[in-house]
Amino acid sequence: MPLLLTEHIPSLCLSWVLVGCMLFNSWTAKPESQSTVPGPTSKAQDVRLPAEPQTLNPGEKHTYPLTLNTNDYLKLVVEQHGIDVVVRLIGPDGKLIQEVDSPNGTQGPEPLSSIIEQTGSYTLEVESLEKTAPPGKYELRLEAVKPAAGGGWPGGVRRIGDDPQPVVARPKRR
Repeated sequence: MPLLLTEHIPSLCLSWVLVGCMLFNSWTAKPESQSTVPGPTSKAQDVRLPAEPQTLNPGEKHTYPLTLNTNDYLKLVVEQHGIDVVVRLIGPDGKLIQEVDSPNGTQGPEPLSSIIEQTGSYTLEVESLEKTAPPGKYELRLEAVKPAAGGGWPGGVRRIGDDPQPVVARPKRR
């Protein structure tokens, strides 16, 4: 009988090693990236943007709902491919918070970043700038939705999360 037990020791050791590896991986695994993440308040952030390129016709406007919390830092980029777009962030009260139209024509990035002042439902608008231009495509890329650290500083300067660079809050455009 002892001979049979020694025959199974290598497979038992291998089984325990595999179980140990699985447990270690489950303890150290990073959570998958999600579009809905908890914010600093009881309300959850909800930022769902399409992963694939979108086609935009002349004079057309696409809108995307965003649920954000007070003091969130939002950073996204609209990458233009053959169409000149203007990007707007509209607040829960329907007022324009920010409008972006870089002088890069029909190609390149339109970056938008903002520190959210009020928890609520926001709207991101992507609109064709020219009413007679041919159709083109754009891609939306969410780069950050995270709490802005440090609160308000003199001159509107705040630090974003762990980023050591200060960000100057842009004034609202009317």
